[in-house]
Amino acid sequence: MGCPTLSFSKCVVLFLCCLGTTGSDLVSSTVFESINGLREDVCDRGFRNPSNGALSQLHSISDIVSFGMLPTNATNNKCREDSIRLIENARLFDLHALNVLDSWGKFPSSVLRGNVIQFGNFDQCVRTNERYCLLTLSLPKLTAFDHLIHSHHILASTMEDSGHRIPLSFSLVQWGVCVPSSCTAVDLESALRSNARSHAHATGVEVRVENKMCQARRDPLPAPKYGMRIALLVFGVLISSCIAATLLDCDSYRARRPNSALMCFSLKKNWKKLTDTETNNEEDIDCLNGVRFMSALALLFSHKQMGLMFLPYINRTDLAEITGMAWSTIGRTAIIHTDAFIFMSGLLTARSFLNELSRKGKLDVKSRLISRIFRLSPNLMAVILFATWIFPNINWGPLWPQVVTTHSELCRKYFWRNMFFIHNFFPFEKMCLTHTHQLGMDMQLFIASPLLVYCLWKWPKRSALGLVLAAALSTMFRYNATIQHNLSPIVHYGVSIAQLMRTADLSYIRPTHRATVYIMGIFFAYFLHLRRKRAPLIMSKMTVAAGWIFGLSLGLLALIGPYNTALLGYVYDPVEAAIYAAFSPILWCTFISWAVLSSYYGYGGWLGAFLSWKYFKVFTRLAYAIYLTQFPVFFYNVGTTKAALYYSSLDLFNFSEFGVILFLSVALTLLVDLPFQNLRRVLQSKKAPDTKEIVEKSDSNDGVLSKKLRDLGNVSNDNEAEANNRDADIRRRRGSIRDIGTNL
Repeated sequence: MGCPTLSFSKCVVLFLCCLGTTGSDLVSSTVFESINGLREDVCDRGFRNPSNGALSQLHSISDIVSFGMLPTNATNNKCREDSIRLIENARLFDLHALNVLDSWGKFPSSVLRGNVIQFGNFDQCVRTNERYCLLTLSLPKLTAFDHLIHSHHILASTMEDSGHRIPLSFSLVQWGVCVPSSCTAVDLESALRSNARSHAHATGVEVRVENKMCQARRDPLPAPKYGMRIALLVFGVLISSCIAATLLDCDSYRARRPNSALMCFSLKKNWKKLTDTETNNEEDIDCLNGVRFMSALALLFSHKQMGLMFLPYINRTDLAEITGMAWSTIGRTAIIHTDAFIFMSGLLTARSFLNELSRKGKLDVKSRLISRIFRLSPNLMAVILFATWIFPNINWGPLWPQVVTTHSELCRKYFWRNMFFIHNFFPFEKMCLTHTHQLGMDMQLFIASPLLVYCLWKWPKRSALGLVLAAALSTMFRYNATIQHNLSPIVHYGVSIAQLMRTADLSYIRPTHRATVYIMGIFFAYFLHLRRKRAPLIMSKMTVAAGWIFGLSLGLLALIGPYNTALLGYVYDPVEAAIYAAFSPILWCTFISWAVLSSYYGYGGWLGAFLSWKYFKVFTRLAYAIYLTQFPVFFYNVGTTKAALYYSSLDLFNFSEFGVILFLSVALTLLVDLPFQNLRRVLQSKKAPDTKEIVEKSDSNDGVLSKKLRDLGNVSNDNEAEANNRDADIRRRRGSIRDIGTNL
C-alpha cells in the first residue's frame, strides 16, 4: 500500500485532518482509497454481520455525518464555489483548509456510553472566519443498542421540541461541523439530507440544521447594539448613583444629608440593612426564613441538575444510570418546593392584611399593590434588561444560541408580558425567562387575596367554607387535567419534553391549579391571628411527638413516595400521576404548617432552632435575587462549554458556580432591590407621613436635647435640677407629639 504522489508525513497529516470528516470526497489519493478499503473490510468482517446490525447502522451514520458534508452542490453559487475551493486547497495542504476540516466533529469513542454530542473544535473553526454549525440528527431506526447510545432516553425528545429550556440530546445526536462562511443552514441541511438518503435504508436518519445554531465571527451580534447601549446606560446610572450616594453617606463632616431619594442608593446603608439580623418586625415568623432557605436550596440543586444534562459527557449513560436510582426522587419531585413558596406567600400576605384590618378595620389595597410592584418589578426588569441586550453578546459557544440567544429573542418579543405579570398565561415555549413564571402566579394570587382575607375576617364561617370549596376545586383541576392530558408533575424516568411542556402549560403555571396551598397559607395565618390575643399554645410531649410523626410522614410521602418513578424502565401511569398532582401539595404544606407551628410556639426542638437561625434573615433578603440569577449563570456555563467532559455525581456541587450566583445576587440586591424599596418608602412618606416615623423622630430629637441638658446640669446641682425640670417638659411635649401623630 503506497502513496505515490505524497510524502508519508503529508499522508499522515491529511489522514488526521480528514478521516471521519470528509474522506474520499475531499481527497482522491490512493491513501484514502486504501483507508476506505481497509475500513470496508473491517466493517464487513466485524460490524456488518447479523448479530451486530446496530453497529453497521452506526457505521452508516458515521458516513452521513462525516463524508460528503460540504455543500458542493448548493444552489447558493457563492457557497458552492467556496466549498469546491476548500476541497482543492485541502489537496494542496493549505493550512486554512486543513484547519477547517480538522475542526469538524469526528466519530468518537464511548458511543455506547452516550457520547453522541460531538462539538468538534468550535474555536478552531471560528478563527478561520468560517461558519460553525451544530446540527441535529434523529436516529429512529437504531434499536439494538439504542438505550446505551441515547443514555436510556432519560429525557425523550423529537426534532420538533424546543431545547432552550430542557436538553434534547438524550434522544438526538448533536454534531459540530465547519463550512465556508458564505454557506447558510439551508445549504448545509440540503447537502446533509442528500447524503443521508443514500444511507436511509439502514438508519432512517433525519437531519436538521437551524439557522440560529450556525455562528461565524463576521455575523452581527445576537442582540442589537442599540439595545445593548441602552441597557449599559441604565446599569451605568444605577452604579453611579450607588457610588455617589455611598460617598456622600460616608462623609462624616457633612452636617446635612443630601437628597433623600439619592441616599436610597447608598451601599453603606443598604449593606447594613442586608446584613441586619437583630431587627424584628411584629409580622415576622423567624422559622419561615429557614423553610425558605431549604426550599430554595432544593430548587437550586434541581435546576443545576437540569443544567448538567445539557452538557456533553463521554459517559452520559452513567449520568442516566446514576439518576435512575430511587434516591433521585428527591430532585424529581421538586414541584413541591415551589408549592412551599406559594404557601409562604399566602401565609405572609394574609398575616399582613389581618394585622392591618385589626388596626384600621380596612385595607389600603392600592398602597399594598404599589409596594408589591416595587418589590418585584425592579429586579425582574434588571434581569430581563441584562438577559435580553447584554448577555447574548458577551460570549459564544456551540450551545450558546440554544440556551442564551433563544431566551434573548423571546424576551425581545414578549418582555411586556413579564412587566404586567401575565406571562404565565402564555405557552411555556414562548415565555421570556421561563423560570420567572412563579412571579406571575404570585402576583395574580396576591391581587385576589385582599378580598379573600377581608371576607374571612368579616364573615369567618361562611368565608371559610367558600375557601375550602375553592381549594377543593383547585385540587380537582389538577387531577382532571393530569388524567385528560397525560400530564406529569414528576420528572419521571423517560419523560418526554413534550409531556413536560404540556404539564407546564396546562397546570404548572396556572394560578387556578396552584391556589390550594395559597389558601392553606391564608387559613394558617388566620389561625395565628386568632391565637394572638389568647394564652400561648400549650401542647403535651405526646401531642408534640404525634404531630411530628404525622407531619414527617406526610412530608416524606410527598417527597419520596413516588420513588418508583425514578427507576429505569418506569412506565407512566396517568392515575398515579393525577393522584400525586392533586394531593402532594397538600401533604407537603401540611408538613410545613406543622413545622412552622411547632417552631413558632417553641416545640420545634433542634429543627425549630435551626429554621429560626437569625442569619437566615440575610438569605431571605437575597432569595429573590438568587431565584432570578441562577439560570443565567447555569446557562452561561452550558453555552460556553466546548468539549466533552467526564460526568461525576460531584458535578452537582459546583461551589464556584454557586459563589458566582451568590455574588450576583448580593450585587442585584444592593444595586436594585433595596434601593427601590427605599425609594418606595420615600415616595410614600412624602404623600402620607407615617405616624410612627414622626414619633420615633421626635423621640430621637428629644433624647439628644435631654442629653445636652444633662451635660450642662453637671456644672452645679442647681443647673441639674433645672435640667430635670426641662426633661419633664420634654416628656410632656413628646406626649403631645404622639397625640398629634395619632390624630393624623
